[in-house]
Amino acid sequence: MALFFIFILLCLAIGFLATIVFGMFFLLVIALLTTSGILATSVLVGLYKNSLKSGFNTALLLAVLASAISICSGVGFLLAWFYHSSTMESILIGAGVGLIIGLPAYYIIKQLIRIVLNLFDIKY
Repeated sequence: MALFFIFILLCLAIGFLATIVFGMFFLLVIALLTTSGILATSVLVGLYKNSLKSGFNTALLLAVLASAISICSGVGFLLAWFYHSSTMESILIGAGVGLIIGLPAYYIIKQLIRIVLNLFDIKY
């Protein structure tokens, strides 16, 4: 009888670990697809406009927005879990807040890059 309970606990532990591994693999695939989409879009914009600067600006804008949206959506999910509210609404609100926060963050980062490049006298 004790062997049966050990077997059940072992099966539950293996299932739990397999779920974690598959979940992390899924998140890694999503991150890789997003990164490749950002890079491909920035290269295409740079080639279309014949400008390395426009391609870099596109990559920076998309990376900052994707980061802000994912971070704020994660915070929204955690707040929904903590306060026992609707998960989907919290994730969508977090994505909206990430979009609103991401655009000013892009312009701030862009200005910081411009200041650093001018500080070291680098022409771009």
